[in-house]
Amino acid sequence: MHGRNRAEHAAKALDESYRTAMAKKVSNYTALSAALSSRRQSRDLSPETLKLTATLLSINPDYATLWNYRREIVEAAKGGGQEGEGGWNKDDAWKIENELTKKCLMKNPKSYPTWFHRKWCVSRLGLSSSSAVVDSEISLTAELLSLDERNFHCWNYRRYLVSLKLGPCPSLSAELAAAGFGAQVASSSSSSS
Repeated sequence: MHGRNRAEHAAKALDESYRTAMAKKVSNYTALSAALSSRRQSRDLSPETLKLTATLLSINPDYATLWNYRREIVEAAKGGGQEGEGGWNKDDAWKIENELTKKCLMKNPKSYPTWFHRKWCVSRLGLSSSSAVVDSEISLTAELLSLDERNFHCWNYRRYLVSLKLGPCPSLSAELAAAGFGAQVASSSSSSS
């Protein structure tokens, strides 16, 4: 990866305790991945399985199949019924999904499956009409774009949020202005276009 000292990594790789710890991590990851695959095949949509998906996604946020499985579990919990039936609550679901996706985005801010899941949550959990949620999400994108203004996954999500805020067909200039595009380009020293 960029900016990592290879000599430091090579030295760690020679350390027996480091190799043992890494082998244990790989073994645990593989076992959990296999267990979740088996649960999905048996259509296990339990809250326990939802917690296990969070554990594995926290390790590897780019596991798209696991995000799909997580959405199946959330949909099953929602049950297609009205809020409050069967113990399902969209605010609780959003809080759980929001915390998990934030954690995953802090680990890998360019994880496409994580961004997709976040967008799915906003639209599918009925939060797209909540101005507070949309404003909070726009603030999150501003924070992440301040770390890397070239994160096109974040820009795409921000565009989606702005379209929720301004309506289905905002003019391009209004969308760009609301997204802070002009300010981002002006402050970017790496923009050569």
